Amino acid sequence: MGKKNKIIYMIAGAAGLMAVLALCLLFRIKTAENITQPPSEDDVIFAVDGYPVSRKEFSLFIRDQRSDTAQYFHTAFGAEMKSGFWTTDFDGQTPSDYCKEKAMEEIVRYKEERILAYERGLVESVDYSDLMADMKSLNEKNAKSVEAGEVTYGLTEFEPWQYLLYIRSDCNARLVKNETERCIDSIPEETLRTRYEEDKEAYSKGDRVTYERLEADFSASEMDLETALGLIAERASASGESLKDAAKALDILEKYSVEQEISSEKDTGKDDIWEQFVQEEVMKLEPGMISSPILISGDKGCLLRGIERTSLGYDSFEDVKNSIIYEYAQEVLQAAVEQRVKDASITFSDDKYEQIIVE
Repeated sequence: MGKKNKIIYMIAGAAGLMAVLALCLLFRIKTAENITQPPSEDDVIFAVDGYPVSRKEFSLFIRDQRSDTAQYFHTAFGAEMKSGFWTTDFDGQTPSDYCKEKAMEEIVRYKEERILAYERGLVESVDYSDLMADMKSLNEKNAKSVEAGEVTYGLTEFEPWQYLLYIRSDCNARLVKNETERCIDSIPEETLRTRYEEDKEAYSKGDRVTYERLEADFSASEMDLETALGLIAERASASGESLKDAAKALDILEKYSVEQEISSEKDTGKDDIWEQFVQEEVMKLEPGMISSPILISGDKGCLLRGIERTSLGYDSFEDVKNSIIYEYAQEVLQAAVEQRVKDASITFSDDKYEQIIVE
């Protein structure tokens, strides 16, 4: 081999070696990039009964628990939200781990509610990605409605957490309705009647109270109105006489009126705060009982004296039957969800859950 050919082979070999070294360096750089690349929000960190939970989805529940977690550690340990708070150990537990545990409890319950609804054909999906796609479509639809000047109700643009709260409420309503429909055909009439008798006081129509009402604008003497009304109440209570007779005997009110009224016949407007308060006091009266002075201002007030109290009876079984079924269905549904939460299968993806640190 000539000298010239040797030089050519040497150059070619060197070039090949450099190419190999370049490829190795490029591979190492790419590998390093993969190692240091931050975790994807779409990473599945665990699954609930086989349904995946992404990092992004779980982070919503973590954020929801942050304030309660901070409050708990402040109350229990006097901890303040300052640097290092989330990773500081308090009696064997860090706020970060506590927050994750509470978020885990809540997301498992949320998932089990939705899985149950999915199994019953009440919702179309459980997966977070599908729900976010639905949210995007709804936001786009609402945006078009707003742009067209159409009337819209509620939020017109949802954020992920707002949307989860919205669909969770809707999901629960559907579950209760579905469970109620199931119970209508499955609960024996005898069971419903037994519950009615056991909870009968809950179906009371209340009482009708006949009472005496003294209204006064201001006192005739130097004493304030509250004192004057108090003296009339004391006299009527001690003597057993009416408020009218006690007020007349003491003669300490310049202007007043006394009427006998019946609570069930009193029409109170929803904006009449004063009368609403008075009627609350009326319903506390027993025969002969006299209220404390009730003042609406320094120079206007009233006294109440109970005369008679009678029961208005109870709603009939037939009238409240549907309510009993509804309450029964809620209890059955809650028990079913609680059992599913207790039996839930949680499978973790490697150590991604442990790597999450609340900050």
